[in-house]
Amino acid sequence: MNRDALEGLPDVLSVRDLQALLQIGRSQAYQLIHDNRVKHIRIGKTIRIPKVYVLEFFAESERMCYNQGGCSKTDGPC
Repeated sequence: MNRDALEGLPDVLSVRDLQALLQIGRSQAYQLIHDNRVKHIRIGKTIRIPKVYVLEFFAESERMCYNQGGCSKTDGPC
């Protein structure tokens, strides 16, 4: 993902936005949230994901890939 795409993101994303961004399905998006791999905020029953948390997820995924010497498709966006 390039910097222009990240700058075009809203400051706060929905789960649907996260799905589109990561090109994953609904279940996988909720699993990332449930496992707290993507930090989030709950407002009542609504889940919102600040853009900074998405950037942290990318950074952490990149670190994991680097430390493990590569990724599989299920590890995240490497």
